[in-house]
Amino acid sequence: MVNSVPLSTNGRLLARTSRGGEVKLWETDGGTCIGTLRSEPCYARMEITGVTGVTTAPRSALLGLGAIRRQTPGHEPAAP
Repeated sequence: MVNSVPLSTNGRLLARTSRGGEVKLWETDGGTCIGTLRSEPCYARMEITGVTGVTTAPRSALLGLGAIRRQTPGHEPAAP
């Protein structure tokens, strides 16, 4: 699904944005895609090692959304 299609001020580039966080840049003259930009998910690389007070379900959801949990030396990682 396309969210918006803004045009550059000089009219040479068009940017198509989508719900997935992707932006494609197009030349208006020939209709050539000149690049794609992608954003990271909100929780990508969020460090949750040692976080307390979070139950299993929310912790699993955070890991599924890109959060990371590192194993501490001498300890097995907790179940997600």
